[in-house]
Amino acid sequence: MSALAIRRVAALVTPVVLAALAADAAHAGTPRRHVAATSSDTVTLDYTVGGLHVIQRVTPDNEIVAVDLYLVGGVQQLTPATAGIEALALGAAGYGTARYPGAAARHAMARTGSEWQLDPETDWTVVGFRGVADQFDSSWVAFADRIVHPTLDSAAVVLERERMIRESHVRELTPDALAWATASSLAFAGHPYGLAPDGTDSSLAALTPSQVRQYVQDQFVTSRMLLVVVGNIPRARLEPLVAATLATLPAGHYRWAPPPEVAPRAAALVRVPRPVATNYVVGLFTGPSVRNPDYAAFRVATELLGAEVSTAVRYRADLSYAAGAPYQGRAIASGALYASSTHPALVLALMRQQLDTVRSDRLPSWALKGFIKEFTLGHLLDQESNEAQAAALARAQLYFGDYRQAGRELEILRNVSPGDITRVAKQYMRNFQFAFVGDTTRARQDWVANW
Repeated sequence: MSALAIRRVAALVTPVVLAALAADAAHAGTPRRHVAATSSDTVTLDYTVGGLHVIQRVTPDNEIVAVDLYLVGGVQQLTPATAGIEALALGAAGYGTARYPGAAARHAMARTGSEWQLDPETDWTVVGFRGVADQFDSSWVAFADRIVHPTLDSAAVVLERERMIRESHVRELTPDALAWATASSLAFAGHPYGLAPDGTDSSLAALTPSQVRQYVQDQFVTSRMLLVVVGNIPRARLEPLVAATLATLPAGHYRWAPPPEVAPRAAALVRVPRPVATNYVVGLFTGPSVRNPDYAAFRVATELLGAEVSTAVRYRADLSYAAGAPYQGRAIASGALYASSTHPALVLALMRQQLDTVRSDRLPSWALKGFIKEFTLGHLLDQESNEAQAAALARAQLYFGDYRQAGRELEILRNVSPGDITRVAKQYMRNFQFAFVGDTTRARQDWVANW
């Protein structure tokens, strides 16, 4: 780790530590909220309602309620022809249900002050709402009716489909998003992760209302679902609501498994010309499966690489307002070198220097411990919200089969050694799949010869 990066870590840790100490003082003598599930967790409940798995964390000191329903499978449920169909079905459900026809479906949710959530992701689709405890029953009924009794009439499906196609067009016109999509298509060609959970222009345009209705009938089953609720809602209040709504759906026979490992492939570069002042570079590399012992070390190594790249490119050389190595913690982990710059050749050279540093065995143990301390402390603070706790519980349950694993995550990360960093960096940070969007005369094909 560079001296400047170490100084930046120290500067970041100090205010975070002070904030944590201040929070401790402010809450002295009052019940503390659990921020992560542990083996001694007494506020998290795990039960089944009519075949639907429910994880519930009761937080009496927080009136905000986070409700997340996970439809597991994500892109593994899709084909190139059906990409986006689940997101389309859930979006169209907002245009009318059996209990709330037409615009009444949106008005019913709005009257409670709750916010509808829909996030189609690679490994699952998350749908739910954020609301307040005293309006929970009304919010729940409006939410659940969209899942159990959506009208999905042809006009609603077509309207939502056109909206999604417009969003797809915007992504294709945005150089940043285009660079990421191009790199992903290279890295995951022929793999389920190569599919777009929110669809493409061509896949969305071909989907019909009858296909959407059939998909809901076949795929909205409780064996694909995990419900996570965090907030000041007792089980005695939640369970009857679930039993009367989501638990009435068919059980189905779904069993989730991680997608296959990504097949090795040679480094590659795709150049996409765009008349923009800033060039966008994304170099994606794939990592281990979530059930691989290297998963935690890969995460720390990628975060460390990101800190080094940001220090060298953004803070020291002032070549980019955005540079780093974003980590994607999916069932198959991945990372990427990323920067937007008017001097892409210089940026790439600096990125390579930082990559070589992380791959080397010159990283001192004390420097890594300092980095992990800052990283894990920030992670802890991020888990304060009910929304973040719900996501952590769900990931632990879906990836590891036990929500309590959420409470062990920090311990696992703290046990990563400098030797682990070097080993996983050498093993996984190679065969980069580069996308360059911008002035392609400034991107030579031989850039990737040694990546």
